[in-house]
Amino acid sequence: MASSLPAKAGKPGGAGGKYAELSRKFQQQGRRDQVLILVACLVAAILPLYMYGIEPAGKKLAQARSAHEAALKDIDSSVQMKNEWLVKLQQDPNETMRREIAELEVRQRQLDQISSGAAVNLVPSFDMPAVLQDVLSAAGSLRLLSMNSIPPVVILEEDKGMSLYRHGTRMVFQGSYLDAMKYLQALENLDRKFIWGTLSYEAGTYPAGTVTVEVYTLSNSKEFASG
Repeated sequence: MASSLPAKAGKPGGAGGKYAELSRKFQQQGRRDQVLILVACLVAAILPLYMYGIEPAGKKLAQARSAHEAALKDIDSSVQMKNEWLVKLQQDPNETMRREIAELEVRQRQLDQISSGAAVNLVPSFDMPAVLQDVLSAAGSLRLLSMNSIPPVVILEEDKGMSLYRHGTRMVFQGSYLDAMKYLQALENLDRKFIWGTLSYEAGTYPAGTVTVEVYTLSNSKEFASG
């Protein structure tokens, strides 16, 4: 007589059973909890990918950008340096020397003119204001507005202390153009001479105008001409 044995039931702990159990528990959760569970699973799946893939790639990209910017700066510096060298190469290396020689030649011409003028009977610096006013007083139609001394300038300086200074006086007066020219001509005709500087005439209400004139003399004294 044959006997029958009951069939063995599947183990409840198998993979299928665990999946079914998790699915059943997931279905029992509310909508909000289900969404949170799905988000957590998604983060758990993506986080390793970000940590071992995306983040290192981002750092490498940032490093590459920094290296690229540094290279661009180096290129700009090299281009600027090259342009500066090109400018220097285009310049005449003797230009500075020629400029200094030209300045010395101008200086020499000035000294030659001064040496020639020193031999002339120049008005002493302390007499300049008085001489200018005396000649102006003789021209009664001219009116003196101002007279000021110009600070002396060293023209020639020697080691032994013998220096030559240029003193000047600036005067402004009013009158007609014709009377102003007569006054300047009278100064020119004096026995003792001036060295002429700037001269300007500004026309005003006819026939009056304003004249500004600067005259100079030479002296071995640095003292100002009074005026």
